[in-house]
Amino acid sequence: MIKILHIHLSSKISGAQRVSLDEMKTLSNHYSQYMVCSKEGDFTQEADRIGVKTYVIETLVREISPLKDFYSLIKLYKFIKQEKFDIIHTHSSKSGFLGRLAAKLAGTKQIIHTVHGFAFPSTSNRVVKLIYFLMEYFASLCSSVIIVMNENDEKIARKYFSSAPWTKVTLLNNAVDIKKFQKRYIGIESKSEINEQKKFKMVMIGRLCEQKNPLLIINALKILGDHYYVDFVGDGPLRSDLESQIAKRGLEKRVRLLGWCSSVEEIIFKYDLFLLPSKWEGMPLAILEAMASKVPVLCSNIDANAYLINKTSGFLFNNDDAKDLAKNIKYIFDNVDVRRKVAEDAYLAVVKDFELSERTKILESIYTNNYFL
Repeated sequence: MIKILHIHLSSKISGAQRVSLDEMKTLSNHYSQYMVCSKEGDFTQEADRIGVKTYVIETLVREISPLKDFYSLIKLYKFIKQEKFDIIHTHSSKSGFLGRLAAKLAGTKQIIHTVHGFAFPSTSNRVVKLIYFLMEYFASLCSSVIIVMNENDEKIARKYFSSAPWTKVTLLNNAVDIKKFQKRYIGIESKSEINEQKKFKMVMIGRLCEQKNPLLIINALKILGDHYYVDFVGDGPLRSDLESQIAKRGLEKRVRLLGWCSSVEEIIFKYDLFLLPSKWEGMPLAILEAMASKVPVLCSNIDANAYLINKTSGFLFNNDDAKDLAKNIKYIFDNVDVRRKVAEDAYLAVVKDFELSERTKILESIYTNNYFL
């Protein structure tokens, strides 16, 4: 039995957590799985449900906090040393830095990190950019394998973070369980057409934070007519700003903040359009989930999104441009046949290239190839 520890920060089930849960659920029974995150929540409950042992370190926080970060490092080190894990698999920037450093200090041989989008290239503050870069660099020296999810992040990782001869960079796409999403939309031809009020219903799924850029949707919605509606599924530090802007612009009847949803497949198929105006990404799982649900996708033209979207499988708008976002939304609304065709092509692309079972086979080969070195 191979003993593996997954290290996360957030206890909410957003993109990185859903990726990790899919990995945990589909790994073979050759693995004894443990997980660390900052507190109990939906994520730990779901992990417990599938038989993953969970451990909470409350000092793990997203922001840089020298004292809490030091305490977290010590707790991680002691836990890893005590449990004698064969493999440590970390996710995201902060938990990835502390987890890899603790694992190296504890003598773990196989340390694997998944990049869910490098933060430093899109950060405008030079000091913060440098801190994030140095964290990634020093953590890379502790890594056996760095898993990236798109070609641009692969280029960055190979250029800056593969200098150590023992560090490998591997491109591994995100993936979805097609069957889980497929059964939800069978029999539904067009969501807006079965809606008596003819509302065009849009959704964004993700953390309400600067990276995801949710306020841009509010700015675009103000430009559009009254029959356009949007739901935000998720939560985060920009929630209060969203509430303020919604009230200021008189959009209370057209915008809903629904909070987190652990079963995206239960709701996403009900919408006419999926929106994602992110400033940076790794490989957005939510886009793949929308594509698997035959919901057309409109997202910002950044490298990670463009990697998934092309002229036949989705729509792109100019990054951080509310007017162009509104223009594209109107075009998609006006052209029903186009959006149906794009949604169908996107679904076929997911089936061909982003099936979860195939991804799990590759991940297990990464684990075993390094474990038996």
